[in-house]
Amino acid sequence: SVLGVGLRPNQVEIDAAWSTNGPNGHATNNFWRSFEGLTLRSPSVTWAASQGSPIRRSVINGKLWLSDETGFASGGFMADVKAKGTVMTGMQQQWLFRNTDLSGGVLCPNGWNYVFVG
Repeated sequence: SVLGVGLRPNQVEIDAAWSTNGPNGHATNNFWRSFEGLTLRSPSVTWAASQGSPIRRSVINGKLWLSDETGFASGGFMADVKAKGTVMTGMQQQWLFRNTDLSGGVLCPNGWNYVFVG
């Protein structure tokens, strides 16, 4: 987990946080990873993860990939996040978005089961 210690995400800025495919070529074994309370400056961030891998209270300045290339990923949760670039769902199987500002849009060419609340 990568946790920012500021009151607001803009008080802790880092270049990137990432989670990529595991040894099996997929992210279906990438559990219990998270980032929270950060601003990510990178133009592209890959967060290929499965259940138990939330993104909370953060700002992502670039694109956000929820899967790594053609590897499968299986579930996640995002809350109180501002994604300025496009969110690319890729091969991600399910994701819950709560109170998110997805001003860069969402591109969903292959995934399924996405829930947007608030």
